[in-house]
Amino acid sequence: YDKFNKKNFLLNVDHLNSEYIYKNFKKKYSYKFRDFFIEKGNNLILKNDNVEINTNIYIPKGYNVIIYPGQKLLLTNGAFIISNSPWNIGGKNSSVVISGKEDDLGGGILISDTKETSKIENTEFSNLAGLNFDQNSEYIILGSINFHQTKVLIKDVVFKNIFSEDA
Repeated sequence: YDKFNKKNFLLNVDHLNSEYIYKNFKKKYSYKFRDFFIEKGNNLILKNDNVEINTNIYIPKGYNVIIYPGQKLLLTNGAFIISNSPWNIGGKNSSVVISGKEDDLGGGILISDTKETSKIENTEFSNLAGLNFDQNSEYIILGSINFHQTKVLIKDVVFKNIFSEDA
């Protein structure tokens, strides 16, 4: 209710799940994931054990993103990943690092709108700052590691040097 105008109104604040919010991001950053991941069936696997992503990428539905124990994903230049596919990160043998640099922060990750459960184990997230609002003003994503309309299991995960609203 607007007391000033004395009128009722309805405001939908959850635009994140709508096709509208992703339209420009999908259009601009689709297919860039192929620069960093190998497709094996419906699995996306890092091309190397150490991969640097310096641009935003969008991963559509239908994949399973796998980051193996011992691998490192470096996000630089504020790179942010929006994924509509689940992620399986890490395991018991050795840790995974998903990080920016101290002098070149990464953006982060949003895993959204997938019915499959993502699993993150034995992983360190660091030097991430969230989505750069100056470059992506139509998105309201305040965290560095975000989950929306999905399920996630998190075990033995460390967050350090996170420079966003929250991890």
